[in-house]
Amino acid sequence: MKNNIPFQVAENILNDNTDYQLCYACGKNNEHGLKLKFHHENQEITTNYTATDIHQGFPNHLHGGIISTILDEVMSRVCLIYGKWGMTANMSIKYLKPISIGTKFKATAKAVRQNRKLIEVSGKIFLPDNSLAIESSAIFLFIESKKLLKMSEQFPKLSSSWKKLYEINNK
Repeated sequence: MKNNIPFQVAENILNDNTDYQLCYACGKNNEHGLKLKFHHENQEITTNYTATDIHQGFPNHLHGGIISTILDEVMSRVCLIYGKWGMTANMSIKYLKPISIGTKFKATAKAVRQNRKLIEVSGKIFLPDNSLAIESSAIFLFIESKKLLKMSEQFPKLSSSWKKLYEINNK
């Protein structure tokens, strides 16, 4: 990464508008997915989600696996502030309060520290009253450009989008 300087991430990079859109967490074309939309505000990535009954675990409560998926996804987007995609290497979660079905909540994530190969990220979920419901931390390994392009070769528009991201970062 050139000088490891964060930059503002465009909405079209944070949110897939390509020929792929099949990600369970953010893909618009995944009929069973969460369809998350991300925003970059003040070196923080955010998303909002309303807990639905099809994603419940215990009666009237959002399943912990869905919560971890939302946190993993919002935290992974922090890598984009540094001009690369990353894959989860390690993640821990503290469930402080349950999230009831029908609750609209906000998930946030920001970098703790990073180097050439990885980034440590913290994530949080806040309830409508701004109380902290979930805390998380994770390590993401930055994905090399060649691996990312190989992974996306069946989706030319996605591949092109990722290639542009890496070209911008290396200028």
